[in-house]
Amino acid sequence: MKNTKLNGLWKAWPSKQGPLPRDFYNKPNIANDWFDIKVPGTWQTQNNFSDDENIVYYFKKFTTPTYTEEQHVLLELNRVFNDAEIWINGKYVTAFSDYFVKFHTTISKYLNDQDNFVFIKVSWPAKSSLNKYEMLGVYSEWEFNNDSVSPGGIGGDINLKIIDDIHINDMSISYEFKELNRVEVTLRVNMYSRSECDVNFDWNMIPLNFDGKDIKGSIKKSLKKGSGYLKLSFSIHNPELWYPWEQGEPNLYKLYIQVIHEENVKDRNNMVIGFRDIYEKNGSIFINQKRQFLRGIVYMPTSYHSENITRESLENDIQLILDAGINTIRLFQHVPTQELYDICNENGLMLWQDIPYNYCNNAKTQNYLLRRTVYIHNTLHHNPSLIIWGKPSKSDTRYLLSNSRKLLGLSKVKKIGKTLKKLDQNRVVVENTRFFSFSKMLYSKITKTAKLEKYHLAKERMSMTKGKLKLISNYGFPAFPEIATMIDLVNDINSVKKISWITYQNNNQIYENRIESNLPLEGFDTAPTFYMATQNFQANLLRYYHELCRRYKYRPYGGCFMYFFADNSLTVSDSIVDVYRRTKQGYTSTKTALQPICVLMDWPDDFYTDGDIIKLNVYVVNDTHNRFPSTILRWKIVSSESETIAENRKIVDMLGDDSLTATTIQKEVTAALTEGTYQVYLELELQTQEILTNRYQLKIKQ
Repeated sequence: MKNTKLNGLWKAWPSKQGPLPRDFYNKPNIANDWFDIKVPGTWQTQNNFSDDENIVYYFKKFTTPTYTEEQHVLLELNRVFNDAEIWINGKYVTAFSDYFVKFHTTISKYLNDQDNFVFIKVSWPAKSSLNKYEMLGVYSEWEFNNDSVSPGGIGGDINLKIIDDIHINDMSISYEFKELNRVEVTLRVNMYSRSECDVNFDWNMIPLNFDGKDIKGSIKKSLKKGSGYLKLSFSIHNPELWYPWEQGEPNLYKLYIQVIHEENVKDRNNMVIGFRDIYEKNGSIFINQKRQFLRGIVYMPTSYHSENITRESLENDIQLILDAGINTIRLFQHVPTQELYDICNENGLMLWQDIPYNYCNNAKTQNYLLRRTVYIHNTLHHNPSLIIWGKPSKSDTRYLLSNSRKLLGLSKVKKIGKTLKKLDQNRVVVENTRFFSFSKMLYSKITKTAKLEKYHLAKERMSMTKGKLKLISNYGFPAFPEIATMIDLVNDINSVKKISWITYQNNNQIYENRIESNLPLEGFDTAPTFYMATQNFQANLLRYYHELCRRYKYRPYGGCFMYFFADNSLTVSDSIVDVYRRTKQGYTSTKTALQPICVLMDWPDDFYTDGDIIKLNVYVVNDTHNRFPSTILRWKIVSSESETIAENRKIVDMLGDDSLTATTIQKEVTAALTEGTYQVYLELELQTQEILTNRYQLKIKQ
C-alpha cells in the first residue's frame, strides 16, 4: 500500500472572519487570500485564529497519485476535532464525526487525471451546542478545563493511500486460553475484493521485546466480491505472557499478516499483541492466575493541542507514574493516540478505558453512542495493557456542575455493557464510577478508624464502581501549583488580597468552598504560604485515602484511583503534577503510599495529652506475589531534640499479595514528655536488603 502525506501548509478561513458563498466548494480561487495553517495542528497555536473558533474551512491543491485501473485511492484523516465535511473538485464526498475516528473513504471517482483541490470544513462545537450527539468527554465542559483552551483543528496526518483490488480494511484479534498452555487465536479480518477469488493469508508472530522463536503459518480462504468479514483461526502453544510491571515481564509479539493471490502480495498489515489470561472472581481482577490490587490514577489528555503531544512527552508522563508506584491508569473520558497505549504495553502499565460520552438526550444520541462503542473496541482491542472497559453510567450528580447531566437510561447502559462483554472476553467491563455518600462507600470498620474528619471532604466527589468489582475513584483536593508556575498564572503572586476566586472559578471551574472551607484565606499573610498550604493539605488527604484503601484491600476494594495526574493547561486543580510537569507535594506523598510493598500505620489523633495511651497498629502491605520471610520491621518515636523515647523491632513473615497487622505501637503519655511534635519512623528491611521507610507525626500537648 503506497502512502502520500498531504501534511504541511494548507489554506484556511475561519468562519468568524465572514461568511463564504454557498457554492464555495466550486471556487478554488477563493482560497488565494486565505490564511496559512499547518496540518497537523490546532487553531489556537497558529496566527490569525481566535481562541473561540468553531468552524474553519481548509483548502489544498494536490496531484493525483499514480495508480492502475485495478487500484483505488483512499483519503485518510486522523484526529479531526471534531466534525468534518469533505468536497473534492467541487463534489461533495462525505462527512464524519469524533476525534478518535481514523476516517477513510475511497475518492478515485472524484479525482481528475492530474490536478485536484479539496475543501474540508472542520467544526468544533460551541458550548451551546453540546446537546447534539457528540462523544467529546473530557474535551468538553468538565471541571478544571480552562474554558479558553480548545483542541479544534486537524490533529493528525492526512494521507492518500493506493490500495489494490484485494486489500485489508481492518482486522481485530481475540484469543482464548485452553488446556496445556494452548491459546486459540481468532483474527477477524474485514476484506475487500474486486471479484471472487482464493487467497492465502500468511501470518508470522515475532517476539518484540524478548528473545524467542517466531511462530508462523498460512491459511487459505475464498473471498467474495465486495467487502466482508472472515475469520482466521489458529493455535499457538506456550506463548510468553504479558504481565503488569510488578508481577513479571510485559512480553509482546508483533503479528504480521500478508494476503497473497496468484503468488502476488496484495496487501500487508500488522499489530502488536500480548497474551494474558484475565478474569474477575470474588470482586477481584486476576491476570495470569494472579490477583491484582489496582493502585491507580486518573489520566487526562496531556495537552489540548495535538502538536504538543509527542512520544517523548507521553513517555515522560508514564515514567513519573511508574516512579510513583502506580500500576493502573484510568483514561478518563477520552481516547488518546495509539502511542500512549504502545508505551503502556511496553512498560506493563494497566489501563482502564472509559467510553467517553456527553449529554445523551434522545434515542439518536444513544444509538450513536452504541455504534461508537463498537468502533472504540475494534480500534483498541489488541492492546494487552487495556484490562477494563468503563461503560457509561446511567446516573450522575456531579457536584461541580450547576446542572446534573442527563445520561443514558438503564436499558442502554446494559446494552452497551452486554455488547462489550460479547465483543471482548479478554477484559472486565465495569460501569463508570458513580457518586455516592461517604457512608455508603466505606464500611463501618473503616469509618471508625477515620480519625481525621477534615479529610472526609473527599466524600464530595469520591465515587465507586457498581458491581462485585469495587474500585474507589476520584478522591482528591485542589492545590495551587509551584510558585514558578504561578508566576505565569497570576499577575501578583505575593498578595493574598489579590486572589480572585471568581476568576479561578470562571477559568478553571474550581469552586472556592472546596479550599476556603478548610484553608480560609484570612489565616495567611502571603499568597505563597497559602499556595503551599493547599499542596500540604492535598498531600495529606491523598496519603490518608491511599493508605486507607491499601490497608483494607480486597475487603472489599479491588483498587483505588486518585483524581488526577497532570494539568493540560495553566490552572488550579486536583492534579499532583502541573502543566509544566512540576510535581506538587501530593505526588511525593503518593510516591510513598503506592509502592508495591509498603509499611503503614494508623493515623494518630490530632494530639495526645498527659494520661493518654498512644496505641497505633502498624501494617505491612505486599502487592507482589513474592513471599518475604524474616522481614525485619523496626519502629521508633523520636522527639524534636532527636531523643528516641520508644523503639522496637519484630521479624515478620510477609506473604505475597497480602495486607497484615504486623505489630502495635503502644506508649503512655506522661508529664515527662515535653510538649511538641514527635516523629514516628517505620522501617521495613527485606531479605534483598532493600529498606522501605515511612514517617508520621505525633503531637503532645501538656
